[in-house]
Amino acid sequence: MLEHLLAEDFVGAPALRGQLDRTGGGHLGAGSVSVDLRVAGLEQQPALPSTPLPIDAPVHDRSGEYIGELLLWVEGSTTLSALEYAWVTDEMPTSLPSIDQIQLRPTDSRCRSNLVETRQTSVRRVSVSFEELLQ
Repeated sequence: MLEHLLAEDFVGAPALRGQLDRTGGGHLGAGSVSVDLRVAGLEQQPALPSTPLPIDAPVHDRSGEYIGELLLWVEGSTTLSALEYAWVTDEMPTSLPSIDQIQLRPTDSRCRSNLVETRQTSVRRVSVSFEELLQ
């Protein structure tokens, strides 16, 4: 899956591909299919901000309906850190999609930055609203 997502050319892709043979991981939480990634030999690095790579990886079911997307996160723009499956279906998926369900497309990093900023703003709004409800 990681090899497929890193097949596109973008700034830093060759260095990230070079980490694949040293990358392992585990699920982010109970029932989650998203994966926390760790690159062997880089565990002692200080924590740096994580950002998604500038790739567009929509996921479609067997009938062609959009059911989510994959986000490949990097820490400090240099180290693989997570593979997230963001789904839009009613039921949480129980496994990552197969590669043939992913229609990989390169995307402009500015578009991805705007998308991430919008998501972070939405998460902050939901968090504030939730906190207001608790008061």
